[in-house]
Amino acid sequence: MDSLEKALDRLSALEAGRTELFTRLDESGRQLGEMLKWTENEDRMAVLEADRAELFARLDENRKQLDELRERLEEMEARLHGESRVAALEADRTELFARLDENWKQLGELRERLAETESRREDDSRMTVVEADRTELFARVDSLDQRLQADEARYREESVVQRSTLLRSVSDVWNSMPRQGDRRPRIHFVRCLDIYNTGDMNCGPDLYFKDLTRGAACFYHSIKNVAFDMIERTDWVILGGGGLLDCSEQYQTTINRLLELSDHVVSWGAGHNSHREGAKDRWDPIVPIRYDRFFLFTSRDWKYGSDRFCPCVSCMMPGLERTYPIKRKIGVLSHHEIRIGEFSCDICDNEQPLDVILEFIGSSEVIITNTYHGTYWATLMGKKVILYRPFSNRFDHFRYPPTRYSGDLEADIGRARTYPQALAECREINMQLKAELMSAIWEGAGDS
Repeated sequence: MDSLEKALDRLSALEAGRTELFTRLDESGRQLGEMLKWTENEDRMAVLEADRAELFARLDENRKQLDELRERLEEMEARLHGESRVAALEADRTELFARLDENWKQLGELRERLAETESRREDDSRMTVVEADRTELFARVDSLDQRLQADEARYREESVVQRSTLLRSVSDVWNSMPRQGDRRPRIHFVRCLDIYNTGDMNCGPDLYFKDLTRGAACFYHSIKNVAFDMIERTDWVILGGGGLLDCSEQYQTTINRLLELSDHVVSWGAGHNSHREGAKDRWDPIVPIRYDRFFLFTSRDWKYGSDRFCPCVSCMMPGLERTYPIKRKIGVLSHHEIRIGEFSCDICDNEQPLDVILEFIGSSEVIITNTYHGTYWATLMGKKVILYRPFSNRFDHFRYPPTRYSGDLEADIGRARTYPQALAECREINMQLKAELMSAIWEGAGDS
């Protein structure tokens, strides 16, 4: 090792000397150049040439010695490399085995800790599942309790409606008792009487055409609870309005039963109402309606097959042409069972009183809604309407189509249009149907 260090030192010294020689050579070349500029002394040039030759000779000798030293250094490094590498490998082997033993020890400790952690995690997971099940069960119980309370309230309210309709029927019959020998027509009005849906409660033709019922014996039925034993073959049955068609098996069966009992069943603007997949209270009607047995069939759905079009009779409401002060740009009219919660706007739902709903629509520039009558009434009142996520085919056949919500509300409002002629046209069609039915009903009564 000492000889190697000496050789390295000598090699470094030679390298330094070589560098110095080159430096001096460069300096001599510079001086020679300067001297050539100002002297032509041949003797001086001869001396310089001799010095130059000597310097180059010495440089060549240094290079030779440097090459010899390099060869000797490479031989020594080769010998040392073999010996030191074996020693290094032995040391590395010893160290690696020591580190391996330490790693095995740490791995054993980690396995023990992992087993303990997994055991605690299983216990925690079980507790989490139990807690989740408990929370879900309580939520279900709360939901069932709410539904039970809602059903009880609805039952009480529907009982009130049924009692009121019965009293109304008795009153109408009493007030229209026929004179001796004078057989007056009997008219049964059948529609959905849902006190939580203001649209359903205001879509009956009997509400707007008193001359149609004046002098007749009138009876009023909820389609969910029809008094079939009161209907005679010659009686008139006026079905509608509302989305009664293809809505549920109960409705289908009830309509077919009415068609069996009476030869004069009329559909007054009843609507198709097949709920989409995934919608609340979706039904798959399996009983087809006997449309061929209707005395007269009209539907509120525009260009629905070969149906004769008659828009919902609620267009006859006197409040639709009223002008209201504008309070907001956008109003949301939501279905009471399928809430709209996406927008930060004033909101009203379709179980509110009629005057509240009409005032809300009238005081808004644009209406966002997912209800049929909200769409219909807002259109008749000259508003831009954005239809939000329709859940039934009842929304597919508007005579005056709204703009469907695309996700870009401002763009939808820009594309939406109004229909100034809608109210007058809808009323005209209903007036024509009323005149046609009055002629048929009272001429039939005279013939009998």
